[in-house]
Amino acid sequence: MTIDKKFVDQLVKVTSKAALASSYLVGKKDKIAADKAAVDSMRFNLNNLELQGQIVIGEGELDEAPMLYIGEKLGNNSKGPEFDIAVDPLEGTNFAANNLPGALSVIAVAEKNNLFKAPETYMEKISTRVNEKDLIDLDFTVRKNISNLSDYLNKNPENLT
Repeated sequence: MTIDKKFVDQLVKVTSKAALASSYLVGKKDKIAADKAAVDSMRFNLNNLELQGQIVIGEGELDEAPMLYIGEKLGNNSKGPEFDIAVDPLEGTNFAANNLPGALSVIAVAEKNNLFKAPETYMEKISTRVNEKDLIDLDFTVRKNISNLSDYLNKNPENLT
């Protein structure tokens, strides 16, 4: 079953607001404060959505950082759809703290019991605005992904960011 576009749009806003919340701390050399701002924003905004969500992949509890923890229930407990949620409100805390490129806010959702539960497992992520199937894949080499993108966008690889 496809997730209703209404929720997709709302979740895009959740990550955008988390990124914005941490943006005020970019370059301030305080990765914990930047992470906390993103976490607090994401928790607040998810709790205002009409859904029943549960974190199944969250940040690990090893580094004592602010986090949305595995097992945490989110949403306003309405009769909305049930979702498994994977999050990293601020991926790249060191990048943000040191005013470097590459930090982002990450969320993935699936219907309940459809997201791989992987506590304390780091997963690689890739982000692009391109929606073409089989163009970008974590199983491809970086060279292949860049080559595919440059061909698709008709740009030289050195002009991609």
